[in-house]
Amino acid sequence: MKSLSFVRDVVIACTALQTLVHCAAAAPEVDLPLSASTADVESDNTAVYYSSHPVLLGNDGSAATGGFHAWSLDSNASTLPEVSAKTGGRSKLVGTIYNVGKKDLIITIAMPDSVLRVFDAEGKGAQVAEKKAIGDWSALCPWKSTESGNQYFYMFGKKQAVQYLIRQKEKKVEVVEIQTFDLPVEASSCAVSSSAGHVYFSGDDSKDVYTFKTAESTTAPAFSVFGEANDDVTGLAIYVGKSSDYLLVAQTDIVSVYSAKFKILGSMKLTGVEDAEIQGLSVYQGKTKQYPAGVLAFAVEHEEGKGFGISSLEPAFKSLKLDVNTKYDPSSKSDDKETICDNCNNNGFCVKSPRRSSSSTCSCFAGFTGKSCKSVTCTDNCSGHGKCIGANECRCDAGWGGLHCSFLLVAPKIETEANGGDGDDPAIWISPISSDQSRIVTTTKSEQGAGLAVFNLEGKILQTLPAGEPNNIDMIYGFQLGTNRTIDLAYAACRKENTLCLFEMSANGTLSSISGGEQPVVADYDVYGSCAYRSPKTGTQYLFVNNKKAEYLQYSLTSTSNGTLSTTLVRQFIAGSGGQVEGCVTDEENGFLFVGEEPEGLWRYDAEPDNASPEGVKVASVATYADHKPGDLYSDVEGVTLVPGKTASEGFLMVSCQGVSAYNLYERAPPHAFVQSFTITDSSDGKVDHVTNTDGIAVVGNRLNGVFPAGLVVVHDDANELAGGGTSEEASFKLVSLTDVLKGKLLDKVDKDRYRIVTLMHFLASFVTRPSPSIVLRGNTTRLLRCSLSSFEVPIRRQRIQLRGDLYRPAGGSRNMSSIKDAVKLEVQGPHKEDEDGHKETLLSQLQTAQKEIQSLKIDVSAPSDTEWKLMGAHFNNIKNLEVESGWDEELNDALIPIHWPIERLLISSSCGEVFRSPFVLEGRVKHLILLLTSGLRFEGPTSEELRRSNKDAIARGKGEADYVTVREGTPEEKKIEIVYMPTLAADWLRNKYTNPDSASDAETPVPEKVNTETLEVLENDALDTFTRLTMALPFIVDNLKTLNLRSSNGHDFHQTSKEMFQQILPQLPGLKTFVFTVGDIFDEADFLPLFYQQFPPNISTLRFRGPISLARSEHWAKWVEAFANPKYLPNLKRLSFVLDLAYAGEDEKDAGRKRRPTEEELKEGKKACRQLLDGLGSRGVVVEAFHDEWADYSVSFDKLDERWQEMGDGK
Repeated sequence: MKSLSFVRDVVIACTALQTLVHCAAAAPEVDLPLSASTADVESDNTAVYYSSHPVLLGNDGSAATGGFHAWSLDSNASTLPEVSAKTGGRSKLVGTIYNVGKKDLIITIAMPDSVLRVFDAEGKGAQVAEKKAIGDWSALCPWKSTESGNQYFYMFGKKQAVQYLIRQKEKKVEVVEIQTFDLPVEASSCAVSSSAGHVYFSGDDSKDVYTFKTAESTTAPAFSVFGEANDDVTGLAIYVGKSSDYLLVAQTDIVSVYSAKFKILGSMKLTGVEDAEIQGLSVYQGKTKQYPAGVLAFAVEHEEGKGFGISSLEPAFKSLKLDVNTKYDPSSKSDDKETICDNCNNNGFCVKSPRRSSSSTCSCFAGFTGKSCKSVTCTDNCSGHGKCIGANECRCDAGWGGLHCSFLLVAPKIETEANGGDGDDPAIWISPISSDQSRIVTTTKSEQGAGLAVFNLEGKILQTLPAGEPNNIDMIYGFQLGTNRTIDLAYAACRKENTLCLFEMSANGTLSSISGGEQPVVADYDVYGSCAYRSPKTGTQYLFVNNKKAEYLQYSLTSTSNGTLSTTLVRQFIAGSGGQVEGCVTDEENGFLFVGEEPEGLWRYDAEPDNASPEGVKVASVATYADHKPGDLYSDVEGVTLVPGKTASEGFLMVSCQGVSAYNLYERAPPHAFVQSFTITDSSDGKVDHVTNTDGIAVVGNRLNGVFPAGLVVVHDDANELAGGGTSEEASFKLVSLTDVLKGKLLDKVDKDRYRIVTLMHFLASFVTRPSPSIVLRGNTTRLLRCSLSSFEVPIRRQRIQLRGDLYRPAGGSRNMSSIKDAVKLEVQGPHKEDEDGHKETLLSQLQTAQKEIQSLKIDVSAPSDTEWKLMGAHFNNIKNLEVESGWDEELNDALIPIHWPIERLLISSSCGEVFRSPFVLEGRVKHLILLLTSGLRFEGPTSEELRRSNKDAIARGKGEADYVTVREGTPEEKKIEIVYMPTLAADWLRNKYTNPDSASDAETPVPEKVNTETLEVLENDALDTFTRLTMALPFIVDNLKTLNLRSSNGHDFHQTSKEMFQQILPQLPGLKTFVFTVGDIFDEADFLPLFYQQFPPNISTLRFRGPISLARSEHWAKWVEAFANPKYLPNLKRLSFVLDLAYAGEDEKDAGRKRRPTEEELKEGKKACRQLLDGLGSRGVVVEAFHDEWADYSVSFDKLDERWQEMGDGK
């Protein structure tokens, strides 16, 4: 490091900085060593307080500790000691004012509530005044009038400034608004020279320093450019000289010193810290032991963090030959000319007549009116939604608030769990499985924790995915990937590497990386905002991205045949008026691109790339007081989103206004008429806080669930205030019902099925497989295939006889027909005998000997008929455990299970090909549901009989064709047997429900107020398929599960859904605690089961797994061992059973693919692999238990754990 007195002999080229001085001698540059600094603080601005023990004041912009801090300047330590702090909420500003009613004061404003707070600088720092000041404020400068001694301060915000008077009135400190006036730029720093009578200010990313005269006046000042610095200005301060003041101008790590005529006198370069950028300057000119000429204070950001620093001025001023003035005292007295007089009721300035010195008029402060400023007035008369009760003080009507009562107040329903320090933008993804399984995807753009987060509609975080500082996020539906896949994508502009980032969104709402998911942009381009567009003319998918210079790039998105994404630049243009842009949204039906220019307004462009230099249409402009009128925007314009309507001319645009934390609503169709403004307040129960400093916004009009029956609005909240007090370090997003924003006829214009049809169409195309009409019977077929042929009709002598016989049976009979001890067993005749004589008698004779108060009932032979259900309902009152064995007729007929029975456990066995109707199942009323050896059961839609009749009608109308098989015996007519293939009809119904617009509005299963089902067991046949169908129809039941037992070892799954669907559902069960999974070598893809360790429910504490020995031979087995050894994998796991003893015939063996008894060597192989996995658990504290299958004795198809496995050691 060079000596403190070293002066660099640098010749600086003559620039516009020396506006009033032609090229002369070069100004010297000297070192400005960092003398001391604070601990890390989210820093922006500084102030100093002159007293016998001077202190440095600095804002705290962090969420949890936001407010301001004070550090001692008496210290000689390299880390300044903190002496006090005020935690009132995230802030940017702090300032000091002296001698107001004999008090020295500290002023700050909290961003969460936009309240100016004034504190006593001495003693305990009590708060003495406050005033609401809605806006996003970036600079604050006190000013003391040398004429009157009155104390003022200027507060700068979004291209406007407010001048306040601060005074004592009736022993109380009050803050009085003098005037609000527009600025040419958004000021980021300011300084006041009382001796020169000027206020200086500068804007972000600008070299210009502006000025206007200080004045005790209500007339807006005139502005001029005082000078131009060498680089963008980052901070301003005044050093009060003996004869004239110096203006200090910070530019990154250099502070230049100018005279009162803006002649450069020299520069000081900060040393002692690498890659520093300083802002928020202030000067302490007093003398201390450590700093005899005072210090320069500043906020500093460098490679190691952020905070505040000070540098001694003595060596630098000495080297630059600047006058040192340590006698400056900001509390010194001034003249006491009366500028605010009694004649104006102290509510205005007394303006002397230039002709008659004894005569004066009143110039009233903001909000006062009349000759003597006695009356009060309010801006826009409180917008017609309130009563004016003070100077610009409104008492708003119920439901209205914000600036001048102009904002509709909307309460949030839910907030997301806190995540990420710097959140920005949300997107809403509509689930193709069920609308209440839709997801919210959000971005975290800060370096720490950068990535995406996925939440459910309750605001619970389900997934985080690292990404390169994504900013905006959009969903893309139904993108064609490769030659045979249709997927959803999440698209974001990632700022870390300046790439376009894309991620696959699976059907169960899980994000994952995708080949080609990081696409480059043009060179020397810093990405910022983004949005997506699919052309209605060509079907091409486009990606828009912008930078802060308003340069838009438009890329086409395509896929190679092997499923790798690729982009091609098709257009590049400038949007807006050249100001900073970010938020954008497209209207695909109308071919529009809407662009938010933060300081200027909202623009519309053609989204098609045909025009290389499109002309923009300004939809709405940013305006400031007093030019603001309804429909104008407030800066910064941030999020932009579209509410689709039922037609291309219906719907709305929503735009977020960050500076006032509000949202403007416009008609979607040109000329985009203004509809209303709204803001988001605290929830009615106080559990969810209001929105502040809002950024991104997303909206859909779909019915999602009972909380969001007609749409959802998701908005970013910068300061996530906690219900118990304080603010979270992490951001949250607020969830608002669209019905609370759009009232009456406005809501009628929204398309409630917009995304649902699109997403379900591609979902069904990808996952709902249509079974082949050909019938393949192989091996020892089970009840599944019997159900596949559940309706035969044979024409004999012109009559149709429906056969329900026993063509197919379970693989072996059942052994113990009841799993309930002491259950009363009843045999019934079933629905197909309901019309026969004496139908009641068999059951009535059994009921005569059955006690009415029994709790456990086993029904055998068949499912009861409606009549039999009624008879049992009249006889029994307290059935808690019910088992229904459907027998050979395989009926379900559950609609009339007596609703007054307090059933807690329900077992359905052998039923096939029907749809549930009982609320015990459909509403989740039972705690424990068991589906045993069932097949083809459905949980929504028409009955099989209804499907069959519909199919017959379609054939009769020529809309379908009958399928036949031929038997060997009988006449030619009798040999031809018509087949109705129920899985095909069921799959067709599902496809039609989810993809046909005419049926898309069918009523969905309502979510019951209470769901009791906590344990679900689905055992053999199409168990995994059944579980997947249940999830599609009744997701609220699956979400509520604590225990899940799935058993599928015979290979009869996935006739109506797919294994990919099943695989993606399991990770979305965060509430599941116990998972029992018996699975065979039943999947077509060799890697499907070996990679299944990635799909286990994430929060389970108990896992009981039984699988095939072939798993141990997989190249992925080492990853199973590695995963279970990692404490972060299934972090809540406490109990584990793990067995690999199932074997299957190979392709070269007899009965290929069927289960068989394993050899001794195979069992040893499986045992060795299991020991390897269990030994790898190490110190995780997981208890290893023997695998126990309580259903093993139920059927011969339920293979018991091989006895030789038990003999090979510990039996585990």
